[in-house]
Amino acid sequence: MQNNIQFYISHSKINWSSDLDIKNIEIYDLTGRLIMDNSVKNSSHEVDLKDKIIPGLYIVKAYTSLKNLHSQKIYIK
Repeated sequence: MQNNIQFYISHSKINWSSDLDIKNIEIYDLTGRLIMDNSVKNSSHEVDLKDKIIPGLYIVKAYTSLKNLHSQKIYIK
């Protein structure tokens, strides 16, 4: 089993594919300020970004049910 999480930006949503049970998604700007904290419900694999984020570079942190952390830089247009 791979422990990969891949994030994709589509329109005003962030989607991900993963073989892990993601419980929480946090988005930070490059100054470290928390922009969004979203609990993932059920098997949802997307978070709506509309009106929450302006274009730029961000860091997404995903926490699994086992308390593991995966982070990735993303660019939002």
